Amino acid sequence: MLPVIHVGPLVLQTPGLILILGLWLGLSLIEKYADQAPVRSDRLYNLVLVGLLSWLVGARLFYTVQHSAAFLQSPASIFALSPVMMDWGGGLLAGVLGAWIYAQRTGLAGWQTLDALTPFLGVFMLALGLSHLASGEAYGLPADLPWSIDLWGTRRHPTQVYETILAAVVVAVVWPGRRRRGEKQAWPAGIIFLTYVALSALSQLAVDPFRAEGQGALRWVQWGAWIGLAISLYLIGEKRFGGNSPDTKPEMQ
Repeated sequence: MLPVIHVGPLVLQTPGLILILGLWLGLSLIEKYADQAPVRSDRLYNLVLVGLLSWLVGARLFYTVQHSAAFLQSPASIFALSPVMMDWGGGLLAGVLGAWIYAQRTGLAGWQTLDALTPFLGVFMLALGLSHLASGEAYGLPADLPWSIDLWGTRRHPTQVYETILAAVVVAVVWPGRRRRGEKQAWPAGIIFLTYVALSALSQLAVDPFRAEGQGALRWVQWGAWIGLAISLYLIGEKRFGGNSPDTKPEMQ
């Protein structure tokens, strides 16, 4: 684990730095691949930023509502720069809602936009796995295996490594589906994104049983993964074999 990096007098939080680098690389890929959808890269930039801002604000608001008594005693704590005081599940819901509202107002074509965002999502999830590895979060159950790691006083499943490897595999699988510039798109619009969702859900279901937190109950993460897998497989079948025409609606100007 490498939670901090010392650069002279500076102390850098490694997990946050990895996420920032992942965000930067993902946004760079948006500019590179946006024309293949085709979707304007500036609108994709704004879509991602609106989603991230909504995610952060929503995560703090959901946490504040759940612990309202504590915040009534210290209202200024609402603005504290602490990642601990966040409800990331509620934040994710707020982020998706904020991005959806922006997409509707700017006329972004749904499936084409999601396809164009897939490289960003893949790289960011890869960075998330590396940040967990650096911080020691999302740690695994105790296990005495040749590849176990020493963490929090015991040998454990390296679940952070599992999720990082699987995220890299998912990116490698969906990446060839991107058409090169000037070539005709082989897949109906939305297939790239739906394939990414299905593979990511399978990865989550494969890694989650080895995590130490929430054992003995089917957590909301697992419920979400099962639901995402079912919906994505259904829509892939509809698009590939249901006779639906690809979503080629041009982006509104």
